[in-house]
Amino acid sequence: MTDNGVRARTFRAAAVVLLPVASLMFSVSATASANNIGGSQAEKDTPEQHLIKAREAYQAKNYSLVKKRLKQALSLNGEMPEAHVLLGLTARAEGDSKEAIKSLDKAIKLRPNFPDAHYILALFLFEINDRARALEEAELAIAQGASFLNAFYLRGQIYLAYRKSQEALKSFEEGLRLGTAKDEMLPRLREQYEALKGWIEFTAVKRDTSYKRPKLLNNPFPAYTEWARQEGVEGTVRLAVLIDDKGKVTSSLIFLGLGYGLDEQAVKAASKFKFEPATVDGKPISFWQMVEVEFRLR
Repeated sequence: MTDNGVRARTFRAAAVVLLPVASLMFSVSATASANNIGGSQAEKDTPEQHLIKAREAYQAKNYSLVKKRLKQALSLNGEMPEAHVLLGLTARAEGDSKEAIKSLDKAIKLRPNFPDAHYILALFLFEINDRARALEEAELAIAQGASFLNAFYLRGQIYLAYRKSQEALKSFEEGLRLGTAKDEMLPRLREQYEALKGWIEFTAVKRDTSYKRPKLLNNPFPAYTEWARQEGVEGTVRLAVLIDDKGKVTSSLIFLGLGYGLDEQAVKAASKFKFEPATVDGKPISFWQMVEVEFRLR
């Protein structure tokens, strides 16, 4: 781990959450779900009923049943984009990012105007560090009417990966305007918005020579994710941390991520950093500092 000046971004894909499956725009009627709930005559179920039961199985994390039900649904009706979305979610839950993206691409091919699918595909792409496609899909989701906070939060994350702080701040602001007290994502979005705003304001004074920068006192090692290990991912996550006047890290903003779950591990490692706090005129102050968390397979 090294420290290297000052810069910023926010928690990355690991902190971006999927919408609950029940909230996805699956065009399945409530009447269909009421039929054959027991599943004792699954062979008589309609494609829609198979899909509903696959969603229930997904929420129960019974992924083998999800795939079985979706296979049955698609054998009866191969033109079901919702089924391919759920296949993608299942593949992602099982750690197969390539199959997850393939399924989302299929869903969008069947229904190009499908904001939920574009959002989920953007998230999957960002998780594997394909920023260009991720931004394209996030923009499509919003352009097609995605009105959930997650889409604006994710777009802000991607802008920050491109070091476009103002664009990220604007995306966060749009998300905040849509938010209600019922949105679980709202506190996280507000926290990251305030952190980014603070970072932008701080950059205006960071070259002031009266500031004495923080000094790192420890070097905790980050944990590797099994996903990243299997993919052989190595590299450096660069993130800015807000160090309070006691030398404790209170906020993190990622500028350059690696994906594959390593970004959240970098944030966890950074939260354990201890610093001699920054000072101005001899008095301890809060200070944004760029740090780097390295991931090397051993």
